[in-house]
Amino acid sequence: MCYIHHTEDHSLESFVGDDAQHCHPVLFSDADFAGDLVTAKSTSGCYLAIVGPNTFAPITASCKKQTCVSHSSTESEIVAAEQGIRMEGLQALAFWELVTELLGTQPTQPAETQKVVPKSIETDPYSEQFDPGKYFAYTRKPRQTTVLIIAEDNEAVIKIVKKARSMALRHLPRTHRIDVQWLFEVCANPRVRMLYVNTKQQIADLMTKSLNNPQIWEHLLDIAQIRPGIMSAAGIAPALLATPPGLALPLSAAQCSTCNFDITIKGSLCPCEWN
Repeated sequence: MCYIHHTEDHSLESFVGDDAQHCHPVLFSDADFAGDLVTAKSTSGCYLAIVGPNTFAPITASCKKQTCVSHSSTESEIVAAEQGIRMEGLQALAFWELVTELLGTQPTQPAETQKVVPKSIETDPYSEQFDPGKYFAYTRKPRQTTVLIIAEDNEAVIKIVKKARSMALRHLPRTHRIDVQWLFEVCANPRVRMLYVNTKQQIADLMTKSLNNPQIWEHLLDIAQIRPGIMSAAGIAPALLATPPGLALPLSAAQCSTCNFDITIKGSLCPCEWN
C-alpha cells in the first residue's frame, strides 16, 4: 500500500505497431537468491509482454516466494523459470495462437506454397468417395508460427535445460517438486525458445530484487513501460496540467479560488462579489 500511495501518478503504457502474426509473447524470468533474510528462501518473478518489431504490450507480472530453500542462484532461477512457463507462458502461447488465427491480416505462408483444394474432393464423410487422407491433407489448418520466447539472464540455466540433466540439481524433484526433464520437453518444442538476455535488460528484476540504486530502478521502469506522471520544474511534486482536458481555461481561471464557482458562464457573477 505504501508503494501504491507514492506512485499514484505512474502509468503502465504500451504501444502496438505490428500485425498480430508478427508479434510473440515474451516471458522475462528471474529470481532473487536467498532474498528472505529470515528463512533464506528465494523469490520468483516473471514479466510477460507481447513484443514485436514496433510493439511492446505488457500483459501480466508475478512475484512469489519459493516454498523451499535453494542452494544456488541457478537452482532458484530454474524454479522461477518453471513457474513462469507453467503458470503464464504456455497459457499466453495458446491465447496468442488464437489471436493470430482470428486477427491475422496476412497469410502465414507465401501464396505460392499454399495448397489449392481440388473441387473433386468429397467433404461428406458418409459418401463412398470420401478419402480421409486427401481430405485432411488439403483442409488442415496452416502451421502455427507463434513462438513463446523465454528471456533468461543465467547461461547455466539455459545449458541445464538443453542437456535435461544436472547432477548438482538431482534433488529438485524431491525438494521443489520440479523435474528438469519437463523443462527440456517444453523447450525442445520449436515454438518455445529460451534465449539469453543481458542482466541490464532483465525486466523481471522489478519483481525480485531489492534495488536501492535510483538509476537502475528508473532504467527498469523505463524498459517495462512504466512512466511517471507530469513533474514540476523542480522535480519534487506532480504538477497539474496547464489546461486540463475538456476545459478551455486553466482551473485557476475557470473557477473562483474561494467558493469554486464557475466563472466561465457568460453573464454570471461570483457570489463572493455580491453586495
